[in-house]
Amino acid sequence: MSTMSSIGRNFFKVLGTVYMIFCLLHPLKTLNMSNFSHNYNVLVLMIDKSPTHRFDLLHIGPAIDIAEEVRTYSNQCNETASLGNVYDVLKRDDVVALVGPACSDDVQVVGRLAAYTGVPLLTGLGDVLIKERDDFTTLIRVSYDLRDKARAILAFMTHHNWYHFGLIYRKHDVYYQTLAEELLRFLKNEDTQYNRFVCNCKESYVRDQKKQIVTDLEMIMRKMRSCTRIIVIIGGGKEVRNMMLVAYSLKMVDGDYAFIYTELIEREAIGNNSWASGPESEDAKIHLKRAYQSLMIVSLNQPPGEHYVNFSDSVKKLAKERYDYDYNEPMANYFTAAFHDSVLLLCKAIRENEVEDEDFARKSLHHIHNKILKNMKNVSFIGVSGNVTIDSQGDRVADYALLDQTDPENGLFEVNQKYQFLEALILFQFMMYLLHKVVLRFYGATRSYETIREIHWPHKSKPKDFPECGFDGSKCEGKYCLPEMIKVL
Repeated sequence: MSTMSSIGRNFFKVLGTVYMIFCLLHPLKTLNMSNFSHNYNVLVLMIDKSPTHRFDLLHIGPAIDIAEEVRTYSNQCNETASLGNVYDVLKRDDVVALVGPACSDDVQVVGRLAAYTGVPLLTGLGDVLIKERDDFTTLIRVSYDLRDKARAILAFMTHHNWYHFGLIYRKHDVYYQTLAEELLRFLKNEDTQYNRFVCNCKESYVRDQKKQIVTDLEMIMRKMRSCTRIIVIIGGGKEVRNMMLVAYSLKMVDGDYAFIYTELIEREAIGNNSWASGPESEDAKIHLKRAYQSLMIVSLNQPPGEHYVNFSDSVKKLAKERYDYDYNEPMANYFTAAFHDSVLLLCKAIRENEVEDEDFARKSLHHIHNKILKNMKNVSFIGVSGNVTIDSQGDRVADYALLDQTDPENGLFEVNQKYQFLEALILFQFMMYLLHKVVLRFYGATRSYETIREIHWPHKSKPKDFPECGFDGSKCEGKYCLPEMIKVL
């Protein structure tokens, strides 16, 4: 066995310990340790401490801390290492389930082995795995996937009766390009829910090796100006800042246009996308302040409440006590919670089978795998990351939040009142930031909406889906257009 540091290892132990730890963090009445009749071997696969990857053991480990036998795994995403470690353990031990990995490429290679052997594989990531989903028959994703996020973008547009839009996305990036492709794929769907949508124009941009945009953004934005009023941007936060400055220079931020940008995590969408947080000049930031009134952000919904704060505190405490690691985020993020909920789901499935069949643990491993997998699909439960609904394929139907800059006058953007008790914990992070607020939540499982507060529209009303004079004004050529006359006057 390698003598690698105890920081960042693969974990292998009986599920009884897993269950006990998770009941301490997130007690569920339906799961009672005293009623767990047998131990079950579970392999947790996670990368070591990584300088660039925040889904490493230091961040995720405290939430699924079940270490007994130690197996090493390199401190970078490594398909060969992850596959080899899983193979070694499956060959030697009767493992009822796998938890992890936290790298999308690793999930794909391990997922294929898991499907071949019939072992359930639970992960809090795997979001970009779309096109070959049917090949991963034992995969359970407890966070979200990009098809689900694309559906949420369309849901928010539906809520505002916007069915014509333009799309800007970063090319040659697996995450952003896949999300853009999934968004457009829905438009080709024969489902009547999406057949009203039309992507009027689509443009991409690229970056060089120094992460600098080499595409002419002004040219892209001019094209958008003449073909749409609703612009969906799929790219990085810094790139959105550049685009919004261009939009300001082209007079596209006075209320006639709406910009929709996607961010992974709600708390990051609030902090990282403030117009005041970048390196631009003061004049540029004043322009961004104005431009950001037209920008809305779609992010994963992070549930408010003291329960989540307690979970986050427990994760950070375990990180310090067991890994000598000071957690570098104010709150444990959505994906850490999703890995936690993965184990809750696994415990729930095992417990249900034990109740149904007292000899469950004595059945063949193949039988145990099939029964556990069946009980983890088409199921809903309350987890730390919110209402967890897993569909028939084994994917979570996630909830999403829409954020808007609702207070442009004084520039202080508080979060929804439900979050006020959190501000003392994270105010030092955001004192210099102007924040977007949550204005609308979309619950994927029920396809329902919850209005949190009114959206601030720069023009006092939301942009039109299809202007009376057309996007370029051509429908009013040679005649007077009353709305445009009123606007000029």
